[in-house]
Amino acid sequence: MIEVTLINNKTLQTVSATYTARELVSQGGEDLLMENMMENLVCSCIPIGETNVIECDCWEQWEDCHLEFDGE
Repeated sequence: MIEVTLINNKTLQTVSATYTARELVSQGGEDLLMENMMENLVCSCIPIGETNVIECDCWEQWEDCHLEFDGE
């Protein structure tokens, strides 16, 4: 398992997750991995009313971030 930490460069807030090597490869690159971590670990995405529109509260707060991998 490889620990990956997403760090917000503005607030220094961090979130971490562990992945297998295969899961990291399947993410399709660092940008998609960051997007996946934001959606699943950081954002509180909720549907608006009875529509298919989903609003997330964190994209602007986390637009300046970077990843650190265990052992780097």
